[in-house]
Amino acid sequence: MLLPEDDFSVRLSYVDYNGDEVLKAWQKKKPESDKEKDDFFEKYCPLVSQGIKNIERYFKQVSEGKMPVHV
Repeated sequence: MLLPEDDFSVRLSYVDYNGDEVLKAWQKKKPESDKEKDDFFEKYCPLVSQGIKNIERYFKQVSEGKMPVHV
C-alpha cells in the first residue's frame, strides 16, 4: 500500500518479553485496576515499557524545541 506523499506517519512495533511467562501470570491473576495493569506491564515487559518512555521523552523534547537527547 502506498501512502500519500504528505503522510508522515510512523509505525513502531515492540516485542521483547517471554509470552508464555506473561500469559501464565495473566491467567493466574488478571490485573483489574489501572494501577495493577501498569504494574503488571512494568514487571513483565520492562524493555517495552522503557522503549515507550524513550519515545515519549523524544517527542516531548521535540515539541519543546529542544535537541532530542538519545540515551
